[in-house]
Amino acid sequence: VLVYLPSTRSAFYGEEILGRTICANPTISFVILADEEHRFRGHANVESLGWVQDMRTVYGRIGCLLRMTQHDSLPRMLIESLLLGKYAICPYEFPGCWLAKDFEDVQRWISVFCRRESVNVKGARAIRDLLTPPPDVQFAAIVRRTAKQVPVKTLATAIRAIAPLAAFAALASIVRPFR
Repeated sequence: VLVYLPSTRSAFYGEEILGRTICANPTISFVILADEEHRFRGHANVESLGWVQDMRTVYGRIGCLLRMTQHDSLPRMLIESLLLGKYAICPYEFPGCWLAKDFEDVQRWISVFCRRESVNVKGARAIRDLLTPPPDVQFAAIVRRTAKQVPVKTLATAIRAIAPLAAFAALASIVRPFR
């Protein structure tokens, strides 16, 4: 089970639920990223890697992502995990992910995950559908439609209004290697 738990804001990233989950599942391996303090290193079922530059080897060793943030957008780790057919447990609804609001929900989904013998086809399909066509193509289409609908005088204002979507368009360069 892969977990992102940075040293700062660990409560925001679900440290309490993670600690309980680790203790309740001593036969399940947890790989924790970004924890430079290695808070869970005393547990035999935990490997704390700190920051990792190349995630390919990590993804090859895990089957599930546990991401229990207080709120979230669409994090790159979730996108990559789903594209690779990994299961995901998170506190918000997203196609192909298991919804967990508390420790009991996490435990239920961990149990389901342990019985799975195949990849998360539903999750992989959901994220591919979201990213097809690629985000940069989607963003360009939005800009073109906006340019046709808005008088030239207010076009600059319209482009500023949709500029936050540029971050979504940037995902295209991030996720293409995982297709």
